[in-house]
Amino acid sequence: DHRAFEWGGPAVILGDFNGDYHEMKSWGELALMGWAEVGDIHLAKTGEVLPATYQNE
Repeated sequence: DHRAFEWGGPAVILGDFNGDYHEMKSWGELALMGWAEVGDIHLAKTGEVLPATYQNE
């Protein structure tokens, strides 16, 4: 399921893993790891799922 969730801010899609942009690494760091900006607020990467860098606490 590649739907993004809204948790008080723009959402990002991490393969099959969903998180909030404000809780993630900076756009620059994600871009260096191969993520691509899609539209205004989403990041998407095909293939592998990024290792867990997000904790919904």
